[in-house]
Amino acid sequence: MYHYIKERGYAIYPGKLTDADTFRIGVIGEIYEEDIQKLTEIMQEYMEKTEQQ
Repeated sequence: MYHYIKERGYAIYPGKLTDADTFRIGVIGEIYEEDIQKLTEIMQEYMEKTEQQ
C-alpha cells in the first residue's frame, strides 16, 4: 500500500502497534478537504485492486 499511495503523491507510515498491521497518517503543513478526499479515493482504489488478486 505504501508504494501505491506514494506513487500518487501521498505518504503513509507504519503504525507503532506490534500485534496488528496498521498505518499512520500525519500532516505537515496545510491540507484541505480535497486532499483528504483524494487520499481516501487512492486508498479505496488500492483496496479494490488487491481484493481482486
